[in-house]
Amino acid sequence: MSIKPDVWIKRKAESEGMIEPFSENQVRVDDKGEKLISYGVSKTLVLKKSDDLINPTEGLKTEFIESIGARLGYKISLAIESGDVIASPAFMHEQEVEEQLNQDKSSLLENPVLKDILDSFDGKIIDESITKVSS
Repeated sequence: MSIKPDVWIKRKAESEGMIEPFSENQVRVDDKGEKLISYGVSKTLVLKKSDDLINPTEGLKTEFIESIGARLGYKISLAIESGDVIASPAFMHEQEVEEQLNQDKSSLLENPVLKDILDSFDGKIIDESITKVSS
């Protein structure tokens, strides 16, 4: 299971009660006025990098934190962990696109008329020829 973004966690907590009690803030106040660490989202972004890569400079980290913070609308902190990187978000997206393409090709081949046409001249579906049309 992958780590889910805060937006997803917030949506599930609010719509399905996935986290109880849930607070959008790092610190929440209970019924007695006590400050407690929140069950829910964090404002620390953890990035995992391969041991083969060099560490980013402090200037680059600062620029990255400020850019992400500006997009999110609040300040974040950054933690960089070293170790084995299984898959980057870009790689995972490529896999999802390829999986969708394979599903689309399979769906096309379920059409007996199309399958007969392709089989009649040893044809195949070329990936670039598939365009998803909204229904």
